[in-house]
Amino acid sequence: MKACYGEIPDGLAYPIITKSISPNKGGWKSDVHICASERELREAYKEIKADTVLIQKYIEKKNELCLDGFSTNKGNQLFIAIATTYNYLIKGYYSPYMTVKNFDNERVYESLKGMFSDIGFDGVFSVEFLIDENDDLYFSEINFRVSTWCWASTVAGMNLPYLWGETETSGKVSENIYRGIPDDFTALVEPIDYGKRVDTGKISSAEWLADFKNADVTYYYDKDDLEPYYTMMRNWERLK
Repeated sequence: MKACYGEIPDGLAYPIITKSISPNKGGWKSDVHICASERELREAYKEIKADTVLIQKYIEKKNELCLDGFSTNKGNQLFIAIATTYNYLIKGYYSPYMTVKNFDNERVYESLKGMFSDIGFDGVFSVEFLIDENDDLYFSEINFRVSTWCWASTVAGMNLPYLWGETETSGKVSENIYRGIPDDFTALVEPIDYGKRVDTGKISSAEWLADFKNADVTYYYDKDDLEPYYTMMRNWERLK
């Protein structure tokens, strides 16, 4: 439900999570608060910058599911390239170490196709779900843009912006567009993952280096284009 700044809606079932939906104020990170009581929600409002916030029931998640793909023909055709789950969880934050898989949930696919058809959206997107302890999916959000995780799709052989443009030109999704993703295909956001796991003592630097070397996708390091890697190293502490 929507709430104006400082408003405590009736009938809230705690815990809840707040998210900014004001177009010009606040931020998706700074305005996210998990509150176990009305008192905690009132305290959160002291830090929230948005004029209007979205208040949702907070789901104790086992994992998250992120889908990256594109839609065409006014949303009536859908291509989902990758399904990403996280290798460890951070409360109130995403995990920078993930496993990328093939997407094979027909029920979710048909539901999303209906949603995109109703919206009439053509373009690249990412869709996010929470996975609870019973493996039930809770819709979280759609981003109508290329996501960071889209790079994992490109490395797997499916460059979504290019494929979407090709599809718009031809008028249909090619039958040969899909590339199977190998088992244990992992992706790593280097500085954030290092900060979350090594700096906090969860693993050693040697263990992290092994994960880094074995990752199929790294978001800064690319042997064919090293400038992002050099920029990362120059800003390592800030990026962590």
